[in-house]
Amino acid sequence: MSVDAFPSPEPVRADRARRIARLSRLMTVAVQATTVVLPIGVALYWLGAPVAMLARDARIPVEWLAEFSLPQRLLALMASLIPVAALLWGLAQVRACLAAFSRGQLFGHEAAHGLRKLALAMAGTAAIGPIAGAAISVILSWGAPAGQKQIALSLGSDQLLMLLFAGMLALVSWTMLEAAEIAQENAEFV
Repeated sequence: MSVDAFPSPEPVRADRARRIARLSRLMTVAVQATTVVLPIGVALYWLGAPVAMLARDARIPVEWLAEFSLPQRLLALMASLIPVAALLWGLAQVRACLAAFSRGQLFGHEAAHGLRKLALAMAGTAAIGPIAGAAISVILSWGAPAGQKQIALSLGSDQLLMLLFAGMLALVSWTMLEAAEIAQENAEFV
């Protein structure tokens, strides 16, 4: 009985392809769930959170929010949803990438463009976030005593990491497009 010292790579590739397809389908479900849960969560926070929680989260005196009305809550909600909308657009675009992965098309144009659009959306979200945060700080300090109203512009590590990750995704998508072009050129020679 002989043992094959060099087994065929085909079963290994088929197994990896199945795992990639399975994870892609799972990620598609996660993306779809996120596109529903994220805006609902933001809306529930701004429309239902007690004033004390809003003040604690914003690190402002609760007295400033004594007359925090529904129109102010709606304004804060709208300001919060602007960066979320950019991210939701990107998540909707990345579904094309995941669909291509689940079909085994790992380096095609569809996958690369979906990933590139997610990178663009993440960069937009990171850029818009501090501006939306500044608008929210104005809305939250509306009821502050004279001379204590605020505008806070904050750039944190979460935005910087999101920009870095967006840049890496853009680079990966660019590389995928180059691979697709090379594969297409090679196929034309055959």
